[in-house]
Amino acid sequence: MVQISDRARTLKTQQETVAAALGETPDVRRARVEQVKARVSEGYYDRPEVRQAVAESILNSGTMKEVAAEKRQVDTAKASMADTPDVRQDQVAQAKQRVASGFYDTQEVRKKAADGLLEGIL
Repeated sequence: MVQISDRARTLKTQQETVAAALGETPDVRRARVEQVKARVSEGYYDRPEVRQAVAESILNSGTMKEVAAEKRQVDTAKASMADTPDVRQDQVAQAKQRVASGFYDTQEVRKKAADGLLEGIL
């Protein structure tokens, strides 16, 4: 037998009350979207002065400052990557020296390498 707790019943009632309240709330954005759709179909946004006003509004909204800041970060990262060689000669030289000295032939190093591989896979 399944029993529904009083708490679950209360939550269900609260959920229904909130859903009903939301259903009664007018969707202001829907009216705005319909207005913009009508303007697009009428060609309102094709006029140069309207395009200029929209562009100025976007620039003044602060959104472009965030985009510009992100672009600067990307440009900085690209520049750093361009300065970093694909092959790190210092690491290659160290690995060659370790091979020559037998460093990788020890049980401890082999275990560490295997653990690292498994960690990377999992």
